[in-house]
Amino acid sequence: MPNSETDRLTNQTEKWNNTKIPTTALKYSQIRDFSESPGGYVPESTWQHFTLLTKRSMPCRRIPVRSTYIHDLRWCPRYFMFKDRFGLKRKGLKSVLSKATLTGKYYHRFMQLAMMGSSPQEAYPVVQQEHDTLVNEISAMSDEAGVLPDGQLVERALADAEESMGVGRMLFEVSFRDFISTAPWAKDGFAVVEVETLYRLKYKGINQPIWCRPDYIMANPEGDIIIGDHKTTSFNPRDVACVYPYSVQPRIEHLCVAAARKEVGRVYFLHNVIRKPTIRPGTKKNPDFDSYLSSCHEWYDLEYARDPDNPPCLQSMTLLPYNPMSQEFHTILAEAAYACRCNADPSRFYRNEGSCMGKFGNSPCPYLSLCKSSPPAWPDLIERQYEIYHREDDEEEGERV
Repeated sequence: MPNSETDRLTNQTEKWNNTKIPTTALKYSQIRDFSESPGGYVPESTWQHFTLLTKRSMPCRRIPVRSTYIHDLRWCPRYFMFKDRFGLKRKGLKSVLSKATLTGKYYHRFMQLAMMGSSPQEAYPVVQQEHDTLVNEISAMSDEAGVLPDGQLVERALADAEESMGVGRMLFEVSFRDFISTAPWAKDGFAVVEVETLYRLKYKGINQPIWCRPDYIMANPEGDIIIGDHKTTSFNPRDVACVYPYSVQPRIEHLCVAAARKEVGRVYFLHNVIRKPTIRPGTKKNPDFDSYLSSCHEWYDLEYARDPDNPPCLQSMTLLPYNPMSQEFHTILAEAAYACRCNADPSRFYRNEGSCMGKFGNSPCPYLSLCKSSPPAWPDLIERQYEIYHREDDEEEGERV
């Protein structure tokens, strides 16, 4: 008889662990994937069909390890395969982005110019010119009925682009007031030394190169480094910032920057997190940008006063460990490197049904039509609905490390 409850539980656990479970071994040739073909299984295996497709019309690219790719892989392996390994983008969506993505794009462009020394008055004409170019591209993509290749009305896309431009500019104006103009790091002698610089690193034991592009890097005469990143969110900035000490992005950027600079002192990661207000531009109350900006300034000031412990704009500074590599981080990079270079077998990159909705607003995953069909139908679907684009094709040449 057990002497205590602990002994009883220990004995029960050992009994469960030692229980033999009957198994049935199947040869690979006996496995048939019925889910890939609603009308009956295909005579050849899914992998045989897929290999044929990749040689003909879907070249699979080996890609570097990046924090974005790790996030996509964790979200849904099949989504990672279509988006990152094959570079599939819905036709029209390379330029016509969602409002949230386009707002972040404008905001980061404004902040990039600001970190290079531009004032809001100097940065605005530059971004406005890029916005006008995007508007012209959207208009040129529509047909005679005013419909874009992805089925979106061109009027709706142009309105979303204008709203995203207004929100991105407003976020920049608030950030310039609350983040940049105060320059809390200047008292320690930090100055911006790099903006949007591409780093490439080959690390022993990781069989794919590691890439990153920090928003900006600051340094002081003592050799200390601040790696900076801009972030917009709809949530509480303090809740968003709590995961940064073990987030993948800061660790990758720390690894690459430390390897490139060889001798560095303390390394910090600074996140400028700003919450987006619910106020929209172009309304009766805010017909122009000046009235919209004034309303937003009032909203931010009220939020600061309402809850000082949870401000709408937060600068989260994290002191990173001296050694950027750990066993846990090495495991993450090794798994990601394997996914970035292995054969793109659909059975290896499985579908996560929980990710079909949620990340894309009110729309389903852009690759849902491919997931619901069998691989022999993919070339036709891709030709009609997708285009191929890899972000690495637009990266600057040359390796930093």
